[in-house]
Amino acid sequence: MLFCDLVGFTSRSEALDPEDVQALLSAYHNHLRGELERFGGNVEKFIGDAVVAAFGAPVAHEDDPERAVRAALVIRDWAREQQGPQVRIGVNTGEAVVTLGARPESTGRFRRSPGGARPPEGGTASGALAETA
Repeated sequence: MLFCDLVGFTSRSEALDPEDVQALLSAYHNHLRGELERFGGNVEKFIGDAVVAAFGAPVAHEDDPERAVRAALVIRDWAREQQGPQVRIGVNTGEAVVTLGARPESTGRFRRSPGGARPPEGGTASGALAETA
């Protein structure tokens, strides 16, 4: 399993229009999907800026852990070249149950409240809570 997300995405997206967030995520999701599939991975799910991919499903290869690490290194290098947001990547080589055929989420969740108001306290995870998750 490979997990990847953008560092500081939540705070950055709060300052952007929903269409700009959608454009950023679309390019990011498409690039990661391409790299992951190139190394034999399958995207299990997109959750905002988080991407979860499985290696070894539906067909297992003896070198699936190596494929996942190689994909992670290519994604890391691409992010460095972009000079944009940094990425966090984690790889777990244990057994897992996966769901194939994930699609990016609708961008409706990125719409602002009228007047750009923030959601009430307790409605979202951010700050220290998000950093420790």
